[in-house]
Amino acid sequence: MGANYCAPTNPLRRCCRAKILPNTFTIYSPDKPALAVYLKKGNEPDANSVSALPKTKVVGYSTVKEFYSPDYSVAENRRAALDKRTTLLWQPYLFTDRNNQKITVSFYNNDISTDLYLVLEGMYEAGKLVRVEKMLK
Repeated sequence: MGANYCAPTNPLRRCCRAKILPNTFTIYSPDKPALAVYLKKGNEPDANSVSALPKTKVVGYSTVKEFYSPDYSVAENRRAALDKRTTLLWQPYLFTDRNNQKITVSFYNNDISTDLYLVLEGMYEAGKLVRVEKMLK
């Protein structure tokens, strides 16, 4: 019973998972790893029948909103209520170029935080992702 044992009756599209079982006892190879292949149930659709299903475009569940960032330099924005925001700044579109690789951002802190947890996520021009996490005290 070689590698082609399952192939004629169980094509690859019926395979749902394969798992290596270490140190499994079988009559073919005692105390050596075994490969367990799990097949889909008979009533599950295969790759060919899925394309025949109807397709629906699902509209998003919320409208796009501008991120609220208060401007406390304006007197009417200063309120008696505590500012309890957990996200202080959200700017998804910041761009730099070869000559100007630094950007200055400013924001108002909330009324409850003394230390800030900075998470910076972005992408290089070539598509490489970057993520920086830092505690600011």
